[in-house]
Amino acid sequence: MKRPYVSLEIVPPLKGMTKVELLDDIRQFIPFNPKYINVTCHRDEIEFQEQSDGTFVKRLVRKRVSETAVCGAIQSEFKAEVVPHLICGGNTAEQIDFLLHDFKFMGIRNVMALRGDSLAGERRFTSTPGG
Repeated sequence: MKRPYVSLEIVPPLKGMTKVELLDDIRQFIPFNPKYINVTCHRDEIEFQEQSDGTFVKRLVRKRVSETAVCGAIQSEFKAEVVPHLICGGNTAEQIDFLLHDFKFMGIRNVMALRGDSLAGERRFTSTPGG
């Protein structure tokens, strides 16, 4: 019978938190020898900004450090395997391909691919054109 193991799941920090602060937060769990550290993520948010002529421009809002940067920081500090979550919703196939190449370059072989959540206000999930 296989023994259970500990894994962690973290959300990339909001902009403004330092790498040292993030790693110190994770460090307190390292004595439990986590087998995996999952780095979750959510879809980027979209805001519509009104222009002076009354039209609106769609603007991407990123409030958090990228999961790729967080994975790299964790890998450089701890021995646990990093498992990034790859959210397909909100990304095109080309963007997903770029992320997968980044993860491969970093030596990451385990990725949790997820559809992702609907946008706020959506009744049903709508895929991104080209996604």
